[in-house]
Amino acid sequence: MTSCYHSKNPNPTYFFTARLADPNSSVLVKEVALLRQAVRETVERYPFTIDAIVVLPAALHTIWTLTAQDPDFRPRWRFLKSRFSRALMQAAPQQDGDLTTRRERIWHKRLWDHQIRSSHDLEVHRQLIHSAPAQTGLVQDPKDWAWTSLHRTLADSHRQHNAQPPRKLSDLNFKSVRSTRTVSLLPEAQAT
Repeated sequence: MTSCYHSKNPNPTYFFTARLADPNSSVLVKEVALLRQAVRETVERYPFTIDAIVVLPAALHTIWTLTAQDPDFRPRWRFLKSRFSRALMQAAPQQDGDLTTRRERIWHKRLWDHQIRSSHDLEVHRQLIHSAPAQTGLVQDPKDWAWTSLHRTLADSHRQHNAQPPRKLSDLNFKSVRSTRTVSLLPEAQAT
């Protein structure tokens, strides 16, 4: 992790990659509920916006927009990592193959960060996040990965392009039309 934060801009936006100490672990997806809770608690304590995110078995890629009042991401990551680690240690049995001892470090010591500098840069990193499950071979199509903000992005895009919900058939006020022509199912009488 860098020793100082980079931005003097209001509401700086960053791309982050946080990894587990064990690259073969799958604890992030196995315990995604604990991770979500840790993220919620972090956002409550140190407000920021998550613009995009993907949770992989042993890594987390995300884009955050921080507040102008508190643009330092370091306390947010320390808090998130410690919340998740503590919750995991309380929930995980000691024999779990992913965690062998209570003192074992869960997170990799370093955090990779990149300050987003333009809308193009933002879009490139958003695509990196959304394509990560397919790039790592977890799924063929990124839409098939459950733990990604791609689903939110697609839903927002759908809502934007379909601002008006489709009308219900019952709201279309169809009038019933009765035919004035009668149809006989019996053969007509033949003239003699």
